Amino acid sequence: MRAVVQDRYGGPEHLCLADIPIPEPRRSQIRVKVLACAVNLSDWEHLVGSPLYARLVGGFTRPKQAVLGSDIVGVIAKLGPDISDFNIGDRVMGDFVMTRGGSPSMLAFQLLM
Repeated sequence: MRAVVQDRYGGPEHLCLADIPIPEPRRSQIRVKVLACAVNLSDWEHLVGSPLYARLVGGFTRPKQAVLGSDIVGVIAKLGPDISDFNIGDRVMGDFVMTRGGSPSMLAFQLLM
């Protein structure tokens, strides 16, 4: 799958298109086909690594998560092994301000239930 990624802090000139693996959902996770992803102040802070709390959360010297994107909407594409309250095709939305990774076309994330 293709995604826009960053390997260091800085401006948009440090973003590039790369192939990344399609995530497989683990226990208590679902995989979502992302239909839309917002870009907001939180994403900008993690792109540039400022203010300091962005680095404390996202990696001090370089980003821990290469893919930006915190607010997503999409449909469930695959269920983790123990998921029974959702179905493939269900519409979902999420906010991943602490973990990022919403901008690719697929995303596996932990359900808070």
